[in-house]
Amino acid sequence: MDPETRAELERRIELIENGGDDGVLPPLPLVDLVAAVVGLALAACALLWWAL
Repeated sequence: MDPETRAELERRIELIENGGDDGVLPPLPLVDLVAAVVGLALAACALLWWAL
């Protein structure tokens, strides 16, 4: 694991364990949320089409 990833992981674990003074983790980017919703919708449509 590269040092940047390890540092971010340790920072997030510290936030979870201690509640952290840094506040809440940043929200998911809108693009990620939209991609997840579209992916789920496409998967549901594909399963419905396959079932017919």
